[in-house]
Amino acid sequence: MYIVIDCGTSFLKAALIDEKTGEIVRNEIVETSKYTFADSFPKITGTVKAVKEIMDGFLMEDIGFTVAIATEMHGFLLADKDGNPLCDYVSWKDEWAEWQNGDATYLEELKKIVPEEEVKHTGMALKSGIASTNLYVLLDKEKTLVERKDIYFYTLGDYLIRVLTGKQPFIHPTNAAASGLYDLKTRMWSEKLIDVLGFERIHFPKIAEKEIVTAEYNGKEVSFCEAIGDQQAALLGSGLNAEKMLSFNMGTGSQVSVLNRKLVLADEFQTRPFFDGFYLNTIPHVPCGRALHVIFAFFEQFLESYSGKKVDEERLWKFLWDQEAQAEQTDLEIDMSFFANSVTSDTRGSISNIGEQNFFTADVMHAAVERMAQNYYKVTKILLQKEEKVEKIVFSGGVAEKNEILREKIASCFLGSSVQVAKNETFVGLWRYINKSLERG
Repeated sequence: MYIVIDCGTSFLKAALIDEKTGEIVRNEIVETSKYTFADSFPKITGTVKAVKEIMDGFLMEDIGFTVAIATEMHGFLLADKDGNPLCDYVSWKDEWAEWQNGDATYLEELKKIVPEEEVKHTGMALKSGIASTNLYVLLDKEKTLVERKDIYFYTLGDYLIRVLTGKQPFIHPTNAAASGLYDLKTRMWSEKLIDVLGFERIHFPKIAEKEIVTAEYNGKEVSFCEAIGDQQAALLGSGLNAEKMLSFNMGTGSQVSVLNRKLVLADEFQTRPFFDGFYLNTIPHVPCGRALHVIFAFFEQFLESYSGKKVDEERLWKFLWDQEAQAEQTDLEIDMSFFANSVTSDTRGSISNIGEQNFFTADVMHAAVERMAQNYYKVTKILLQKEEKVEKIVFSGGVAEKNEILREKIASCFLGSSVQVAKNETFVGLWRYINKSLERG
């Protein structure tokens, strides 16, 4: 049997999967807020505890198990040689490089000292929220780390494997690249970036593909595949497997992606490692679930303040989507730039063109969906550049799965393309990934 675990931004999901058919035998889901426990390192120890509880529940049967983990990307954790955390998990939402450091922000400072060519080789821009910039700020702020020589770098998935096996794990290229410290041309850590950023004393894990760590866990021999990035896992499971296919991965965060056999580095999009010799050209941070939640939170807070009662979130979401479906058209306009995103340079959104007859719940939801569809089309044209037409569109992620209207609006921009909607795509992707890893032997 296979145990697959998806550690996302909003939820921790896990499933027990039949190794031959890929059929889900049992699954578990936990909101991230529910495994944030009050202790010295609340986020990471809570995550570890939740994963262990899920593992313990799945390992009841006396059979062999192989485990694969996908995690949110760009985050990291520092630990000592024994795996004891030296800081809490730092995620992509921790945009520390925006902090002021003297007369400039950390990001402004970094852009002056980091060679542009080396950054280009990573496939992503130097920005706040990725491991390279957050680690730079952390080492500057935490003076207790300055003199330590036993600092080990982990992504979330690597650290989970470290704790579960007691062994030093390898790191998969999909997670190494997400740090902003991976050279896509050499397929190794960028020694130049590590040196210029002052990270030379940190122990980074060895980069490898299809490496499996076998260890005893609760009296059973369990094999662990390298942890992989959740985006690549989802796209592998969604059926993205050829050029001329366009992927919309729409969850809390969102990305638009195409596959390329050639390594193409450009300022307009990121390039990430994928499987089977492909590279993933992608534009991330398109306003999606996180932006929609800003609107949801407004209605939620209003209703709870008015009624004095806790709102049923699932019921409220259903109501809002039903309202959106009833709105045929609106001239209300909503800018979804509530956070840093790939569409505009703004980090503040707005609602405009308000009139007496267009400022109702249905209008708000319809305007939000319209703007989201426009945003997706805008970044897609940048990503495709002058390429030929798209033969197939693949939708994945919770927002895409639940919102047919949004899918139809996006697909209508690419007439003649077939459309596929993936379900349980991360679980399916992890199942396929395990099979790829086992093929090695």
